[in-house]
Amino acid sequence: MKEYGGYFSLEKVSDKCVSELPPAINFNTARNALSALIKQNKYKSIYYPRLMCGNVKKTIQQRFSNLQFKEYSVNELLEPELVITGSNISPLYYVNYCAIKDSFAKNLPEHSIIDNAQAFYTKPNNKNANIYSCRKFFGVPDGALLTCPTPLSQKLISYRNIHTRHLTLRHYQNASAGYSDYLKSEALLEKSVPAGMSKFTKQIMEHIDHKEIITKRERNYNILESVLGESNQLQFLLKQRESKTIPFCYPYLPKKATKEIKSLLIENQIYLPTYWQSVIDDTKATSWEKHFASKTLFLPIDQRYSESDMHHLLSKLNKYCTFSY
Repeated sequence: MKEYGGYFSLEKVSDKCVSELPPAINFNTARNALSALIKQNKYKSIYYPRLMCGNVKKTIQQRFSNLQFKEYSVNELLEPELVITGSNISPLYYVNYCAIKDSFAKNLPEHSIIDNAQAFYTKPNNKNANIYSCRKFFGVPDGALLTCPTPLSQKLISYRNIHTRHLTLRHYQNASAGYSDYLKSEALLEKSVPAGMSKFTKQIMEHIDHKEIITKRERNYNILESVLGESNQLQFLLKQRESKTIPFCYPYLPKKATKEIKSLLIENQIYLPTYWQSVIDDTKATSWEKHFASKTLFLPIDQRYSESDMHHLLSKLNKYCTFSY
């Protein structure tokens, strides 16, 4: 039985596809790109959302003990519940959630930091810093990109401590076979210091058929939206997505959302992530933030899947969620 979701297998490449990386500073991880940005600009404080990756937050807090962290919540439109003005001394760190918030992110004040980890194909806003993750979109062992108004002075050496075993095991066997190696790779990346993207990842990134990937992601997203849109409690959010935005996943909030759905889907070899896990137990987080993080099903629509795969996914999901199919 084919598996859906979870970490990637090694990305498919082609000698016919040769493309340079976007004009940006390449790093081994997105959190290390953020660390380098903070160090370069000598920030004394930063506004950051409660609804963000807990590991990134933890790493930054450990590395910059003198940095003042000013938390903010996001409303139902996934926009900051604070007054944003150009006179803010502290930079605003904002997550472009599931690539839905392209339009909003474009209008953030200067010197904001836009986390585009879930929006790889979104063009950078040149007045702000923009951080991208290769691992969120492709089957590579490391890789991140940073664009910023002021060039970084720090010199970076290519990352060498890469692990690819999980990528090949998933490709030749299955997700379970490489899962323990995947966790080891993630643990090593979490402890890594700022470095340049590995030569291995860079070579893969330069031989990916991006046109094919974009076509598949758009097609798969549209298939799920055509069936699930009417029952999706996040439809008011998805309507904000720009038509030219390349999707990360299909966020689906069923009318009767329960925590058990993900466990039931795992039995059908459908592995769905829980993003922003730390906010679920955060006593300062809003009920909406907790609900969004814990109940939303982030359905895979990436380049690994065909049109028939999307219909198979829908048929399995229809066992536990009410929608017309």
